Amino acid sequence: MSIDARPLGSRDVVAIFDRKMADFQHKAHGLILRHVDLTVFEGAASDDPDVRLELETGIIDGVRDPVLVRLHDHELFTCPPLALQMLSDEPPEIHRAFVEGAFLRKLFRFFVPAAYEGGESWEVSQQVREIMQRHFAFQLVACEAVLGKAS
Repeated sequence: MSIDARPLGSRDVVAIFDRKMADFQHKAHGLILRHVDLTVFEGAASDDPDVRLELETGIIDGVRDPVLVRLHDHELFTCPPLALQMLSDEPPEIHRAFVEGAFLRKLFRFFVPAAYEGGESWEVSQQVREIMQRHFAFQLVACEAVLGKAS
């Protein structure tokens, strides 16, 4: 384990989500951030058409991404317990990067052109991924690695 690398706790995860939201508050005014428990999060996720499609087609067998967006309601839901569950077998060195990456890849959906120009879900995801590759590469890799391993 490297210096200062330690597993995150629930308060740490919430603090990271809050700090990342604060970093973009000048652009994210009007967005509502909600930290919820697993039961509430799974209920909200089942209302999301993309998540519902992935569950129904068997692409995923349960909700794994600890951040959910509702573009039309300007809401972000986070589930710190789910983030910790996803990180339970991961090295502490990537914990912070995973949490930041999971949050940013959903937050940025509010800012990309495809989200407001009637683009398809995959177009929004692709535009966010391009931003992440350019400016937050380690967070994107950590997030995709952990979520990909869980699939």
